[in-house]
Amino acid sequence: MAVAADRATYSWSAASFATQYKVVRGGTGAFPVGPGGGDEVCFDNLTGPTLNDPAEPDPGSGFWYLSRGENACGIGTFGNQSDGSPRITTTCP
Repeated sequence: MAVAADRATYSWSAASFATQYKVVRGGTGAFPVGPGGGDEVCFDNLTGPTLNDPAEPDPGSGFWYLSRGENACGIGTFGNQSDGSPRITTTCP
């Protein structure tokens, strides 16, 4: 994921055949991703590989972002954790 100079616009590589995207954001103090909680936010039904998020983390902290593509055939994944298990969150099912 890349951040633009305005520090609010994020973009990522388009997924093959994706017609929309979901992005989940969380606080870096709440690793690993999921299972969901007050620190996570879901950006749903994005029509392209770009997100505008003007939120700023508290001083001394940061945000992580994960995106996944969707189309009529199904929903992609948020990838895998370091142990090989899938990243799952109830915030952005």
